[in-house]
Amino acid sequence: MGAMSRSHDVGSGGGQTIPARSDWQPLVDLPPLVMSPQVMSTTARVAAVDLGSSRIRVSLCDFAAGRRLGAMVGANPQLTEGVDVLTRLAAAREPEAAARLAELAVKAIGEGLAEARVQAGGDTPRVERLAIVGNTAMLSLLSRRGSQDLLQPEHWGRPIDCRPVETGAWRKCWGLADVAELVVVEPLGGFVGSDLLAAALACGLTGGPPGSLLIDFGTNTEIALWDGETVLVTAAAGGPAFEVWGASGHRASTTVGLIADLRRRGELDRLGRRRAGGERHPHPSCAQVDGFVRAKAAVAAGVEYVLVRSGMTGPGLVRTIVTGAFGHDLDVNDAREIGLVPAGGAVELRQDLALLGCEMMAAGTPVAVEGLREVRRRARLINLAIAPEYEDLFVHNLKLQPSD
Repeated sequence: MGAMSRSHDVGSGGGQTIPARSDWQPLVDLPPLVMSPQVMSTTARVAAVDLGSSRIRVSLCDFAAGRRLGAMVGANPQLTEGVDVLTRLAAAREPEAAARLAELAVKAIGEGLAEARVQAGGDTPRVERLAIVGNTAMLSLLSRRGSQDLLQPEHWGRPIDCRPVETGAWRKCWGLADVAELVVVEPLGGFVGSDLLAAALACGLTGGPPGSLLIDFGTNTEIALWDGETVLVTAAAGGPAFEVWGASGHRASTTVGLIADLRRRGELDRLGRRRAGGERHPHPSCAQVDGFVRAKAAVAAGVEYVLVRSGMTGPGLVRTIVTGAFGHDLDVNDAREIGLVPAGGAVELRQDLALLGCEMMAAGTPVAVEGLREVRRRARLINLAIAPEYEDLFVHNLKLQPSD
C-alpha cells in the first residue's frame, strides 16, 4: 500500500485528513455482496466496519449498483496497549487510558475507510449509513461504555450497553455527513459480540440444518451452535495464539500446520511437550506451543460444553463453519488431528463472515433485519466462567489429539 507520507481525505462529505498507514492491505477473494430483491428500497451506499481485537476490516459498498467499491484490513493499533482484551479493559479504568484506546480505534477506522476510498479510485458516493460490529470488549472501548462491567465475571451473562453517547468526533474523522446514519450493532452480551451475530447472519446459521456449529476464531473466540430450536452461544479466550505469532510472523493457519507436523513426527507428545532426541526442524518455542495448546483447549472445551448442553454429541454435528483467524487457508485435516475443530460433520472455511454480515446490516435489507432479529430471538447466552463443568472439560482438552 501507499507510503507513510501519503495522506488523503477520509471520504466524501469532508472531514479530517488522515495519514496513510503502510499496513493496510486489500481484502481479496471476498464473495459478492449478499443482495435481495428488496435491496433497491434500502440504503444503497454504505460502509461496514468489523472492529476486531487484532484486525480491523472495513468496506465501502454501493448496493444500488450491486458492487463492493473497496475493502481493506489493517492492524488494530490498540495492540500496543495490550495484546489481550482484558489488559486493555483493565487499562481503561483510568480515564486518560480509556480516551487513548478509544481514539486509537476511531483513527484506525478512519484510516481504513480512507484506504478503501483510495482503492475504489477516490470517486465513491456519499455514505448514507455506516454499521459497526465487533466483539463486546472492542465496542465498549470504542464507545467508552460498559468496559468495566466486562472485568466482572458476574456480568458476562448479561447484555452490555455499548451505544455511544456522542458521535460528532467519529463523523468528522470518518468523513460522514450529519445526515448519515451511524449504527453500532449491539453485542448479545458478555464477550459474545455483534461480530458473531453478523457472521451467523452471513452464513445463514439458523436457516441451516440442526447440528450446525459456527466458530469465529480470534483473540476472543466466539462459538454458536444451532440445534434446530436454539442458538447456544458462548466465548472462550483464544488469545494471541490464534493470531500472528509475534516476531516469528507465523500466520495462525501456519501455526496449526507446524504443530500438527511436529506431533506426527513425534517431536511433541500429546500434551505439547518437546521430546528429547527429535530432529531440530524450525518450530515455535515451548512457550508458544504451550500457549497454543491452552488456547485450543479453551475453545475445544467451549465447543464440547455447548454440544453437551444441547444434548448433542460429536456425531450430531453435520456442519462446522470456521471463520476469523482460520477462515481462509486452514488445513482441516491438521486442525482435526490436534483437536482444534470437532471430528464430526463437514467443515466449511468462510472468510470474513462478520464483515459480510455487517454489510447486510448496513444496507438494512429486510432479509438482514429479520435475520438479525431471528438470531437474537433464538440465542441463549452461556457464561463459561460460572459453568462448573468447564474446568474439567478444559483440562480434558489439553491434548494434541482428535476430539472425542
